[in-house]
Amino acid sequence: SILHHFDAAHKNDYSIFSCLRNQCRILTKQCYENFIRSCEENITVNPRLFWKFHHNLNGSSNSLPLMFKDGRYISDRHEIANHFANHFASAFVESIQSGNSFATLDQIDLVKFVVTAPDIQDRLAKMNVKGSTWPDGLPPVFLRSCATSLFLPLFHLFTSSLKEGVVPSRWKNSKIVPVYKSGPKSDFGNYRPITIQSAIPKLLEAIVASQFTKALGNVLSSNQHGFISGRSVETNLFSYLNYIFVSLDKGNEVHSIYTDFSKAFDRVNQKILIFKLRKYGVGEAALKWIYNYLSSRTAQVLIEDTWSNSFVIRSGVPQGSHLGPPLFLAFINDISSVFISEHALFADDLKIYRAIGGINDTAMLQQDLVQLELWVLNNDLQLNVNKCSTICFSKKYSPSEPNYYLGGQLLDSVDSIRDLGIILDKKLNFHLHYDQVTSKASKMLGLLKRQCNDFRSITALRTLYFSLVRSHLDYCSVIWSPYYVSHINRLQRIQSSFLRMMKYKLSLNGIHIDSTEHVGIFLDIQPLKQRRTFLTLTFGYKLLNGHLNSADILSKINIRVPQRFVRTMPLLQTRHNRTLYFRNSPLDRMVGLINEFSASIDFFSPTIFSFKRSVTIEVNIK
Repeated sequence: SILHHFDAAHKNDYSIFSCLRNQCRILTKQCYENFIRSCEENITVNPRLFWKFHHNLNGSSNSLPLMFKDGRYISDRHEIANHFANHFASAFVESIQSGNSFATLDQIDLVKFVVTAPDIQDRLAKMNVKGSTWPDGLPPVFLRSCATSLFLPLFHLFTSSLKEGVVPSRWKNSKIVPVYKSGPKSDFGNYRPITIQSAIPKLLEAIVASQFTKALGNVLSSNQHGFISGRSVETNLFSYLNYIFVSLDKGNEVHSIYTDFSKAFDRVNQKILIFKLRKYGVGEAALKWIYNYLSSRTAQVLIEDTWSNSFVIRSGVPQGSHLGPPLFLAFINDISSVFISEHALFADDLKIYRAIGGINDTAMLQQDLVQLELWVLNNDLQLNVNKCSTICFSKKYSPSEPNYYLGGQLLDSVDSIRDLGIILDKKLNFHLHYDQVTSKASKMLGLLKRQCNDFRSITALRTLYFSLVRSHLDYCSVIWSPYYVSHINRLQRIQSSFLRMMKYKLSLNGIHIDSTEHVGIFLDIQPLKQRRTFLTLTFGYKLLNGHLNSADILSKINIRVPQRFVRTMPLLQTRHNRTLYFRNSPLDRMVGLINEFSASIDFFSPTIFSFKRSVTIEVNIK
């Protein structure tokens, strides 16, 4: 009877457990579906929710692992934060050198830069409120919500700061968050510092930086493409590759030298920077404010909820700020004056190149490296020579082997190189870059398929495809757009795979479409070949209408002027090219496409919106 009673009680408990288990399963499923629907509905306004979902699926975490230092593992968060602080502080150097005396040009007085109350109120109303802990403890959501009450006090604070040339010390404290790069996660050297500044000083910086950049606009070198309105990675590579293709078409080789500055932003000598700004015509009141803004800055590393000890930033310009990039451009600007050969910059990414017709050209390129060494020495910077390399672009069967020295060390000669995200091989056929693009886009598409298997929102999936997958297929396609059918089809297969998935998702929503081509039309997703044509024509429109600030590229384009009236005539003059290879260089391909569509599209349309609408229609027709 005892066993019978125990068995009955056990069955009763098990039935209760089964009922609760079923309820738990139902609730778990409902919660998961609600979370998925929330991710879908908020994918454009709150993408962090999706990435949190992504990290949870992959088992990844934002928390740091055990860190390794001096032969032992460290778990204490405060100790880890202090080790990170010491590591990041080691990048800074004392600004001892006072620089040279420069003749002063027409003065630009920062006090004359207008700081208006309405401008502050407008910027407060548009302030980005996303973020976590801020160094001064004031969240941006508070500033934006109280904009009508705060803009006048801030106006008086900003005006006083600019007039007196003093930045409050609390405004000069920054938060640093370590972000993993690559290699062992326990190594402090495998993390980069991400600097976060308080919202109020960042607002003042934004106002000053916009006017400061305009004031120096005519001083900055045309070879600099970083952080300048109207210039970009595309203008940098477009101008560079046009030079190479023209040289190769003439039967010459082109030797390029890629350099690598060691922590250039952090090592900027602030005293030399001030002297250079004086040279460019910045007045004493402005210099006083800028020097005070740069000096005596402090930072703390934040690990989860633990702060490191504060440390002093002894050099450099603030990264993660509005004013840091234009100040760095002003500092590195005069490097352009030391070179004989062609060169191009994107912030601190420098390449020096020259068409090689004989031994004199290689000697001149070597002389440029000597001048580079002297400039680096005089400006208190440092080159990472082990990461500098040379490449010979050539169509010859037996190209020359470039031998160049920097700092007494022979530079590595490579067959391919990554230039601002684009892989360039020595024959410029872009095969290696096609491999990279295909690999990256395929991996991201696989991630999208796996992690969004339960998504049903067509809009959300389309948005994720554009941001995660097509962004890789679009990046700088003006430079590398393929012309062989095999390469075109290889890239298109990635999009076709996504469209097949969307065909299935549409069928779940009661929409049945017979082919992936029609799915693309239904979802307004252009075939990639048409997409690249659209992007190239848009680049040409921006160039012709002054939206791009690249006099070098524009000077290579000539509008055709007819000798007599003809019914149809190409808009631009074309260059004579001997082969299909040269006819598909970035510039010649763009000119060819503009001429092909110039009869049906107005390339001087008053707005870029109307131009894009016309291009979309015409490209889809063809």
